[in-house]
Amino acid sequence: MTITKKLTLAPIIVLLAVGVTSALMLDSYLQSVLKDRIKEELSGIAASAMVAVNALGQAADIESFDALADRLGKSSGARITIVDGEGVVLGDSELLLEELRQVENLKSRPEIQSAIRGGYGFSERYSATVNAAFMYVATQVTSKYATSQQDPAIKSRFIIARAALPLTNINKAMAGMRWGYGLIIFASFSGVVLLGLVASRLLAKAIQNERMVLEQRVSARTKEISLLQNMSGLLNACTNVDEAGKILMQILPQLLPDLKAAISVTRPPRNKLTLLANWGGEWPGAESFKSNDCWALRKGHHHTSREQETNVVCEHLDDTLKGEAICIPLLAQGETFGVLHLISNESQVSDNEFKIATSAAEQIGLALANLQLRNDLRQQAIRDPLTEIYNRRYMKETLRQEFSRAKRLHTTIGLLMIDLDHFKKINDTFGHDTGDLVLRRVARELRKNSRAEDTVCRFGGEEFCLVCPDISLENAQYLADKFRKRIRNLDIRINHKPIDTVTLSVGVALFPHHAHDAELLLKSADEALYRAKAEGRDRVMVSLVNKAGVKSQFLLI
Repeated sequence: MTITKKLTLAPIIVLLAVGVTSALMLDSYLQSVLKDRIKEELSGIAASAMVAVNALGQAADIESFDALADRLGKSSGARITIVDGEGVVLGDSELLLEELRQVENLKSRPEIQSAIRGGYGFSERYSATVNAAFMYVATQVTSKYATSQQDPAIKSRFIIARAALPLTNINKAMAGMRWGYGLIIFASFSGVVLLGLVASRLLAKAIQNERMVLEQRVSARTKEISLLQNMSGLLNACTNVDEAGKILMQILPQLLPDLKAAISVTRPPRNKLTLLANWGGEWPGAESFKSNDCWALRKGHHHTSREQETNVVCEHLDDTLKGEAICIPLLAQGETFGVLHLISNESQVSDNEFKIATSAAEQIGLALANLQLRNDLRQQAIRDPLTEIYNRRYMKETLRQEFSRAKRLHTTIGLLMIDLDHFKKINDTFGHDTGDLVLRRVARELRKNSRAEDTVCRFGGEEFCLVCPDISLENAQYLADKFRKRIRNLDIRINHKPIDTVTLSVGVALFPHHAHDAELLLKSADEALYRAKAEGRDRVMVSLVNKAGVKSQFLLI
């Protein structure tokens, strides 16, 4: 049985039980009331009979008593019996005069005994004479009769008048009333059942509608959770912020379809934010702004433009906005990585939209924090901390990739090994701080004067290396000599005093002319660098070994 049926049947069963119980109680009460009314009526009839008996006087005889009983019985509708104090029947409205002599003595009747003792008697019992149940009320007549002056049959000074009515009258009246309130109960019960059925259908329909609403909410919530989980997974797989922005542009419009929204992220310097992604129409805000322009970043938590009867709009948004604007900072590990902006097309952002945006902001903040952490770790792993150019590990990985590409496309790879001449002398003369400054300046010049596709690395100590894909030997020599001249002309000063001229020695090797793999290419360029130093430094030398291992003429610049 379904819950709806149970809810419908339960009140009907309760009502039926209450109705039956009430009917039984009402029946008992009404029967008691009817009996009390009949008892009062009989008492009144008996009292009237007592007055009539007194009116007969001392000359009364059995005939007069019987006639009196007949008159009283006809006028009252009750059975009137007149009995003396010994129980002898003197008159009865239901019996003929000849039958009175044959009636048994009534002194043993309870109502008669009570009337003899106390002047009043009452009983309910079955009468075998008329084969019916009766209610009896007996009253003692206060007059006394001298037996010498009365009928010899009257042997007592006390006369008792008894009135009786059959209980069948009560049963008939009760039957009529039972039919009446039975019909009322049936009609009420039928009405309740009908109302219950109607209410059941309405309740079932309401439950069905509510179930559909709940299912829609669950479906929508499931979709939101699925999108948030998918977004989190994709963001964690991103390698940079711009890639994360593309992912957010695909997912967030599904989560917040009815809002204008945007995401701004921090960029170097850290006090400036730039627009990463926006959707929902033309963005009414700045594409770049300072952190102080956003109240959410100032407060450290979300800021609502219309809050507590105020309208404080962030400076990076158009102050003529008609809808509500909310800025939610993207926080993680105590740092701010950006802001999620929401603008309602209606009067305000709904609670559900705000909850979704808050959950999304938490995940985006964590994802941006992870991206920054991974980027920092990657930069630490591939960049030299002093010069901020790539380190030896990254150079070897790049060289391996370039070899794979060059072999596939049948192109060349140039490798330049660069070493600062007499660098130990600079450290010894001016100190390590000056030596570090020289290394940074040289690295900056190498990076600035190399091609966009070239990779500049610090190989170790004062040695640098350039990987130059798809370059000819002549161009590699030209590039090396260009570096040598640029470094020679550097003006490096310590406390406004110039230091000695810094010079370079460069060794050049080319794939596939001088080597057929990365290790041999490094070795060839390194040997050329040693020869440049041996030949007097401040020069460029090309490898003497071809890919077959045969020495060739070298070029001295």
